[in-house]
Amino acid sequence: MSGWYTTILLLHSWLRWGVLALGVWCGLAAARGWRQRAPFGGADVRRLTLFVAAVDTQLLLGLLLYAQLSPITSIAFGNLGAAMGNAVLRFFVLEHPLAMVSGVALLHVGSVRARRLGADPTRHRAVLRTIGLALLCVLIGIPWPGLPYARPLFHLPASRAAP
Repeated sequence: MSGWYTTILLLHSWLRWGVLALGVWCGLAAARGWRQRAPFGGADVRRLTLFVAAVDTQLLLGLLLYAQLSPITSIAFGNLGAAMGNAVLRFFVLEHPLAMVSGVALLHVGSVRARRLGADPTRHRAVLRTIGLALLCVLIGIPWPGLPYARPLFHLPASRAAP
């Protein structure tokens, strides 16, 4: 494996936890704001912006892996028909990217729609709904342990990985 592949895969693996944590943090803040009927303020905007930036960075890393660096997608694209019959290849060439791009699209569309509400307290509900749907897509698309296409919860640098 190339050094770039391992580095990007490591970043992609670890950033997922940041994305999930930021999503939960934003969701909890939106739920609290909605419940308290609070105006959507500067801190809420910054929190949502940070979450969207993390998701976009994760998408960029995933696209680099998908289109350029991953040996899995290279093998799958070599014979796409056969890859669709293999659960692991199908997951990484079709199901994972579809779930993640769906989550990113929902987040962006929902964020734009919520932004139109300004400081209105109902913006919290719109943001909560958006984040919930986006996180659901992301959670569906993660290769969790126990699944046929499972990956480690935490990829380790090659020098620290078990032999």
